[in-house]
Amino acid sequence: MSGTHLAARISKASRVTGAALNALSASPSEWLPAALRSSNG
Repeated sequence: MSGTHLAARISKASRVTGAALNALSASPSEWLPAALRSSNG
């Protein structure tokens, strides 16, 4: 695995984590259906 590939994965993971934190700060009715869809998909 190249360094740039690893950096890209870390960057993506940090974006996903940030999106998850933003979603958690929203109302559950907004993020819960999306979380269920993503876990099923």
